[in-house]
Amino acid sequence: FIFWLLLFISALLAIVINVNLSLIKLVFRSLFNINMFKLFQREEGAVISLSQLLLYSIFFVNASILIFLFLKTKNSVSSSMDWVYIFLGLGLFYVIKHILLFILGNIFSIQKATSLYSFSILSYHVFAGIILLPINLISAFAPDKISVFFIYLSLFFLFIVVLLKIIRGLIISLDFWNNNFFQFFIYLCTFEILPVLILVKFLLYQFNL
Repeated sequence: FIFWLLLFISALLAIVINVNLSLIKLVFRSLFNINMFKLFQREEGAVISLSQLLLYSIFFVNASILIFLFLKTKNSVSSSMDWVYIFLGLGLFYVIKHILLFILGNIFSIQKATSLYSFSILSYHVFAGIILLPINLISAFAPDKISVFFIYLSLFFLFIVVLLKIIRGLIISLDFWNNNFFQFFIYLCTFEILPVLILVKFLLYQFNL
């Protein structure tokens, strides 16, 4: 079933590239340029487009495949339903994050900051989803030793992406330092930094460090 999932999202990515290649170019160009990112967010507007939704979906499928493959090396999962539960859990987690950002922005009148950060989450994960696709192909079908190496390489890559996303969040929050910065910082700690620390702790436990 992993093969068919990867084939399906490869087809989705091919469709987006054919229809809206400029969107993918903007995603990559805005990753390390805050001014380009803000321009990108203004051009795309507040409503997520179909192309963005498809690219975001590719991330969720790829991330859940990666988690499934990692847990499979620990003999913790085996069936396609296990992947479904991982996919739904991951999707629910990010839906809650976006909803909380929306609520936080409206309660404390920092909609601009929360909207930018919500868009940042989408952009960084669209990037991660595209990069994970070829890595997952290798991880799923390569010999065991190569597969395990690429699984851990993917986890490290995701860690770097999340770290960059947190840094982007802190940069965004600097514009609102005197305007409810504390509330935005608490959000970052709770829903961004804490999950990363838990993941690091889990990986250290797996490596017996």
